[in-house]
Amino acid sequence: MDECPGVARSLRRAARYAAVAAALSFRGSPVAYTVAGTLAVDLDLPVNKDTLLRVHSSTKPITGVATLLLIEDGRLTLDQPVSEVFPELGKMQVSIDPAKGLGPIHAEWTPARVAP
Repeated sequence: MDECPGVARSLRRAARYAAVAAALSFRGSPVAYTVAGTLAVDLDLPVNKDTLLRVHSSTKPITGVATLLLIEDGRLTLDQPVSEVFPELGKMQVSIDPAKGLGPIHAEWTPARVAP
């Protein structure tokens, strides 16, 4: 784990990012956490573990990996209705004409599913 800060610095330089944060866990317990870099490429203010970083579209691959892990553990399937995971989405309604706002609406006739 001692090499984690060096790896973070190398990733930051190679990708030309201002900052990089990395966390490792093993069986659900945190093992290591490291940050490297500055608040901006042209700003000499170093980041630390409490610095808030913008994630932007990075949440998509994180969500994808989390989904794959749930599938691998057998806790989720690709054809599982979304309402089984998020019950509040079980009674979805669909707007027939979005130009008219929320009306007229009708109940969704097939359950929403995660597309394979």
